[in-house]
Amino acid sequence: MEFGEVCRKYEEYVIGMRRDFHRHPELSKKESRTSETVRKELERMGIPYVTVDGYNVIGTVGKGTSGKTLAIRADMDALTVTEKTDLPFKSENEGVMHACGHDGHTAMLLGAAAVLKEYEGEIDGSVKLCFQTAEEENSGAQQIVAYLKENGGVDQAIGLHIWPNVPVGQIVLMPDRCMAGCIGYHVDLLGEGGHGSRPDLVKDPVKAACDLVLKFASIPGNYYDITDPCVVSTGYVNAGTYSNVFPSSAYIEGSCRYFKVGGEVQIIEKMQMMVDGVSKAYGVEGKMSIWPPYSPVVNTPELVGKAGKTVDEVEGLEVKKTADLIMASENFSEFLKEFPGFFAILGGGNEAAGKCHELHSDKFDFDEDALRMGYEFIARYAYEYVKR
Repeated sequence: MEFGEVCRKYEEYVIGMRRDFHRHPELSKKESRTSETVRKELERMGIPYVTVDGYNVIGTVGKGTSGKTLAIRADMDALTVTEKTDLPFKSENEGVMHACGHDGHTAMLLGAAAVLKEYEGEIDGSVKLCFQTAEEENSGAQQIVAYLKENGGVDQAIGLHIWPNVPVGQIVLMPDRCMAGCIGYHVDLLGEGGHGSRPDLVKDPVKAACDLVLKFASIPGNYYDITDPCVVSTGYVNAGTYSNVFPSSAYIEGSCRYFKVGGEVQIIEKMQMMVDGVSKAYGVEGKMSIWPPYSPVVNTPELVGKAGKTVDEVEGLEVKKTADLIMASENFSEFLKEFPGFFAILGGGNEAAGKCHELHSDKFDFDEDALRMGYEFIARYAYEYVKR
């Protein structure tokens, strides 16, 4: 049977698994049911696996005699979003939703696992099937990468992400920079409150917070490499309890996106200078905390070229000719910091069917025709690399 025919055999299975995962979403580091389901499916297929650091699952297909090893990664966690779709398989976990396509990613890797298992007799190398937890919290990938390195490493690592802004039937393969790095920040501002009629007698953290929001937003255009796309945004401001009361504290939270490897060092330095300066100007105490950064996702150019040739073999799929850099972040970057590889952006949008809402939207969905193309693509690429 031709490779594409074998892949098509599993389309209904993959769609069913995607819907099951979508109906039962789980937050980062709480993916107990999802992880258990993956393990059961691998057992049913006769694929050995290990569980790493909680709920990460790594299965292995192939005879392992040639030394060639490739990792395929899929993330499993959902988001704290209340779903507002009318899907018959909508979330049954109140306040939690697969609003980023990870249900599809997990289902596609199971589909690829099933296909590769059928060809295992021809696979002299090894394929590591990496089902990852907690991508949304910038975790999981680090633990899987550490395990792989401790056990001989891999020669390549690949992954993909369903994307609503790319039409179904298209795939984006960036030759180098693919997705932005990201740092999250939190600034606490402690002052001295008082009556709203006497601002001269207080140390107002609200004005300091507002000033910092504007100053942070000025960093990309004035204080950072103008050739590197950069965004500094504040998404959360909290201060005060009543209209005529100056509060004693305020805090802000936000994120910064950039592409230049190491760019976060320069950005954080400038942010700290602003916190120190604004705190002194308003007479408040400012303290900034930085969350562990997502590194930029940087593909290996020569492997992207090989991936493009694989796309030509997948019925209904083509490489999107032009694509903008993606300012969102992904901790698949942890794999690409250690191993050659690539991260592909798989089109799942279908405007006519209303499947074009942004990632993380409470109405997010994707065209399920993308699933077969996605798992066939990763299965074909893996097979061609590790086969006899």
